[in-house]
Amino acid sequence: LGLFTSANTIKGKENSSGLQMITSKDTHLNISNHPGSVSRADFQTEEDYNNYMRVANNVLPENQHTDLKHKLPVSIGLAIRKELNDRLSLESGLVYTQLNSDLTGGKDDTYYQQSQSLHYLGIPLKANYTLLDNNHFDLYALAGGMIEKSISGNIKTDYYDAGKHTHSSKHSLKVDPLQLSLTAALGLQYKFNERISVYAEPGLAYYFDDGSPVSTIRKEKPLNFNLLCGVRMTY
Repeated sequence: LGLFTSANTIKGKENSSGLQMITSKDTHLNISNHPGSVSRADFQTEEDYNNYMRVANNVLPENQHTDLKHKLPVSIGLAIRKELNDRLSLESGLVYTQLNSDLTGGKDDTYYQQSQSLHYLGIPLKANYTLLDNNHFDLYALAGGMIEKSISGNIKTDYYDAGKHTHSSKHSLKVDPLQLSLTAALGLQYKFNERISVYAEPGLAYYFDDGSPVSTIRKEKPLNFNLLCGVRMTY
């Protein structure tokens, strides 16, 4: 039985021309699309549309650009491992992951900012093969995959004109498709005794495009280096 935390070592940053936004809609303003004509249908409310147009009208076309930053994803989870023989074991469990991104569009003191937060629950399945086993250390290799489902999400938007905050809005973000990934890693475990040990698993994970219009670090950089650390209790 293991309790662990995991983090990617890669952050993401995107720069694009025009005034785009993070959005749950597959519209002209979506950061994943090429810029196009803007209409009221691109926005959740009339206030959002009016404040966006104020920024667009007060920033010269040559100065209109968008910066998107993806923060480091962090996961925590609980894992159960079953030994099949002296070398081979299977592992599964439950993993919670949070993905955060920040976007800024505009220039100087006339701009808007967005913060996106997504929450996932995942079920991993891994096969572990022991390479070295002694009284204190275990060295093992693992490979497997994970299926994740977005359980909640939201986007918060703040608008500024001439340095003055003019409007704020927040709406929920729904991601319907499942997120699939593959992983491979090496694991090193230190055993304090027969029951308690600590372990670290540096490795690679590849995230498949889920087909949704939502922008995340997993779409910008699907291949990530992960570091998982935890405590394991053996029964």
